[in-house]
Amino acid sequence: MEFSGMTRVVRAALSGVVVGAMLCGGAAAAAAPVSASPATVSAGPPLEVDVTAANWDQVAQYSAEKPVVLDFGAELCLGCKEIAKDLHGIVQQDGGAWMVGSVDRDAYPELHARLNVTTLPTLVVLRNGKEQSAVVPRFTGYAGGSKEWTKLWRWIQDVKNGDYPPAMPADPNIEIPVTTGNIEEVLRESGRRLVVLEFGAPWCSACKELRPHMQKFAKDDAGRWLLGQVNGDASPELNSRFQIKGYPSLLALRNGREVGRKLGYNGDPRTYRTWVDSLLAGRANAGVHVTG
Repeated sequence: MEFSGMTRVVRAALSGVVVGAMLCGGAAAAAAPVSASPATVSAGPPLEVDVTAANWDQVAQYSAEKPVVLDFGAELCLGCKEIAKDLHGIVQQDGGAWMVGSVDRDAYPELHARLNVTTLPTLVVLRNGKEQSAVVPRFTGYAGGSKEWTKLWRWIQDVKNGDYPPAMPADPNIEIPVTTGNIEEVLRESGRRLVVLEFGAPWCSACKELRPHMQKFAKDDAGRWLLGQVNGDASPELNSRFQIKGYPSLLALRNGREVGRKLGYNGDPRTYRTWVDSLLAGRANAGVHVTG
């Protein structure tokens, strides 16, 4: 394939100006260019940026708002040109769910070295200022064509739906991650106040819908109860211990005993607000002893 003019897709400057779109022809077809539209101003982070040593920290700040796909490439890399073109089409179509940061090895080899990138092209997900390969593995290599495009598109779905850790640990007085390592401490805490364990998994869409509502309730209640997040896939022994049958599952504890349980998410957060309020008011049975 021959290229003329700029061989890497032109990215937006960090002023927030978005470049003209290239649209994708569908999941079974490679992206095809269309005529560029006039530049528009984005209210938030731009969809696409050229990442430099000077703006690296600003891009990292953007990653607190949405996932940033760092596209590591080089001018003479044909696969890099193909993936840059197809990323451009997909990000424009998605319209703000994530963003692309193009990193040119020839201009900024130190940025490639910072993330130990040795293969081109390589895509790395940045979220909350940190690489997220534990959530979405790196995407390396690209030959172009419909099969490669589909593989890339599916990877981007994982980027958009990844269960990323928060930018910083949640207020430990309000919300904490719960594992086998700290479960006994959490059970002791239930002797001082209500504890609600929320069991879920990164792939569970209902968990992702419920979680921000529970976080808001915990924050609104300012420490009257503790929200414990349990990744059941990472801690299956906790699933067995608490007899979890599906995700999401909410398990309420007082004095080391189960005093309430709620399975699934019905789409109405008020139901769960009412459930928490009833627990705080003590309207629950004696429960089952679970500290042993």
